[in-house]
Amino acid sequence: MTSKSLFQRPDLMPIGEAAEAVAKSFFNTLPLGKPPIDVRHDPKWQAKKVDYLLPLKGGGMEYAEVKSDRHIAFKGNALFETLRIHHTAQTCAYLGWSVVSLSQKIYVWCPPAQRLFVYRTRDLQRGMQEYTQRTRGAMRLAIVETDATRTTINILVPLQYVPHRIYRFAKQWELVKETT
Repeated sequence: MTSKSLFQRPDLMPIGEAAEAVAKSFFNTLPLGKPPIDVRHDPKWQAKKVDYLLPLKGGGMEYAEVKSDRHIAFKGNALFETLRIHHTAQTCAYLGWSVVSLSQKIYVWCPPAQRLFVYRTRDLQRGMQEYTQRTRGAMRLAIVETDATRTTINILVPLQYVPHRIYRFAKQWELVKETT
């Protein structure tokens, strides 16, 4: 097993908010039945690890989670959060968002590359299973100090295990790459 500690700035909120603004602009180009519904600040949806509800044209709703990852385009790994440690809270740890999210899709913005990665949550979970089964003790982990009171333990899943799409914005959003 290989682990690496990646220190993140204590305040990740502005980075996450920028990713959410990018994702929202992308959502506005989708053929939705109605505009996206922002539920980021609703405790009910926060507990389900869902940021946006995307009303589908034929009815129904798609749940979306938005993340920011400055490494995904260069390192070629999807981050799978397994555990969130709370250093000062009554409950010492929770399963990570990758395990418990009810979102159907994850939208990951990579600011340095100006690319939006999109994959199904279940594909990330299956990819993690396949990757860890093949690599066992050689799997790559990343420990991220998200702020002064929280640390996450993550598996770095190579994107070859996760079907995904990559978009870039020029004058409009365009598909750059699609894997199956």
